[in-house]
Amino acid sequence: MAVLREETRNRWSALTPDKFISTVLYGALGDQIKLAYTFISVYTQIMHNLPRTQSLGLTNHHAVVELRSLLKHLRSSISDANDVIHGDNTPTIPLSNYTDEGFILSTIGAIQHYIEEIEAGVLSIETTPDLMDIPMPGSNGRLASSVASDIRGYMLDINQLLDFAQQYAQRIVERSSHNPKSHC
Repeated sequence: MAVLREETRNRWSALTPDKFISTVLYGALGDQIKLAYTFISVYTQIMHNLPRTQSLGLTNHHAVVELRSLLKHLRSSISDANDVIHGDNTPTIPLSNYTDEGFILSTIGAIQHYIEEIEAGVLSIETTPDLMDIPMPGSNGRLASSVASDIRGYMLDINQLLDFAQQYAQRIVERSSHNPKSHC
């Protein structure tokens, strides 16, 4: 998983707010969310189609149903996070109240909610023995816990970008409170 490098942080920190929104929120963050969405969707579809693909040979069918349900919830949450980036299901901010930093913070808050839901689902898969040991069909013997670990990695990358964006927006707020007439 990617680590936000110091050079990238410095370059992005120097961007004007509109360029930051375009480059970081719609660019890097949007790309990370799309990657996570694709990964989660593939494994959700594999488990959802399981009766038509192959039997897992498990006696605990309840655990398979629970895993399917969790994966569908993860897919729904990452889809909702993606919708925040692309403007779907996002309330319109009145123009008179709009600020770049407000938009950044609002976007971050909405996405963080969905990421927290995903992290809770991943934790459930990683800590429930009946779930973690379910083999994922068509994945060369990978277990659900391994897939959950990969999803956690995507969430770490997304959280890193969210934290950076929040720090950027807070710096704008601090600068504007010290110098109310200047625009970033």
